[in-house]
Amino acid sequence: MADDSIYEHWDPYDKTFREDPFPTYARFRETTPVGHCPAYGGFWALTSYEDVFEAARDWRTYSSADGVTIPPFPFEAKALPMESDPPEHQAMRMILMPHFAQHVVREREGLVRDRARELLDGLAGREQVDLSEAFAKPLPTAVICELLDIEDLTGEFQDWAETIIYERDDPEAGKQAVENILSYFRELIPKRRATPGDDFISVLVKAEIEGNPLEDATVLDFCWFLLIAGLDNTAFTIRNLLLQMAQMDWLREALIEDPSRIPDAVEETLRLYSPVWGIARTCTRDTTLAGRNLADGDRIMLLFASADRDPDQFPDPNEFKLGRAPNNHVAFGTGRHRCLGSHLARLEIRVAVEEFLARYPNYALTEPVGWNEMGPLPVTLNPSQQ
Repeated sequence: MADDSIYEHWDPYDKTFREDPFPTYARFRETTPVGHCPAYGGFWALTSYEDVFEAARDWRTYSSADGVTIPPFPFEAKALPMESDPPEHQAMRMILMPHFAQHVVREREGLVRDRARELLDGLAGREQVDLSEAFAKPLPTAVICELLDIEDLTGEFQDWAETIIYERDDPEAGKQAVENILSYFRELIPKRRATPGDDFISVLVKAEIEGNPLEDATVLDFCWFLLIAGLDNTAFTIRNLLLQMAQMDWLREALIEDPSRIPDAVEETLRLYSPVWGIARTCTRDTTLAGRNLADGDRIMLLFASADRDPDQFPDPNEFKLGRAPNNHVAFGTGRHRCLGSHLARLEIRVAVEEFLARYPNYALTEPVGWNEMGPLPVTLNPSQQ
């Protein structure tokens, strides 16, 4: 029998909960896999793999058009194309989809590898370093900024992205961070219309839907979300895989011995530590899910981080299993709204680990750190290996 009382005092953004959310997720799955949480105006939390998978693929019943965060971001800019539904979603997604196709992304490996090597060159002669700040963050930032041709504010973009994603206690800081990004693109878009190139912003200003060019406001919504999506999630996973290897010698040794296994390690890190812990939808009609009656207009939260540790889908879900098969995680979502940049993210994470292990195979943590946020990763690089 469902017991919503276990959700009564749950706050998904509580810092203590975020330090180790998985025991709570397990309790939710076992007791009430679809439960009602009163926080943030009330929403339904979906915690099992089966329910998350079903809802993520049913865009007709569970819409993204009214926002994909709970609570909503404290600003008006939309996250396009994610915060839309077909047919508009498909039309907008198709503008950039050819540039994120797997075979096209594969051609960008040289770019990613060059940027990784440049960052690692910058570590030469240093004994101790914070890998989050020196490598995990700046690599995807450098790549997405080059693809957008906006390299002049690389460091500021990363800071603003983190504020938007992580700063829940100070909504005004998030608003200001978004405004900083939007102001930058508001000035840039007319310049790209006047002299387009082959970057992603130029692709957007040259694009048409049913014969009509995109309005500046739509291009703006694309741009800021492309920037945010291209920065934090990939950096988070690079950091966490480097952390896993520092904590598990067997994993590090396996990947050094056989680098072809690095993609398997990437997938298992994505599953264990989902970079997007949850995403929201809005019910478009009265419906029933897992025996619970949901009403038209109800908000739901698809908890990817819980789904990816569901023992009904993943045996021994809390263990890191290199080569886990099958590994149909939902860290990038699923269905029509599956992450457009997933191939690029996988490439960046793989190349980052390949290049780092080739340069610093004996690195070690200098102090214990957690996995659950984009925090520091202090290590000694083992100078004797430089």
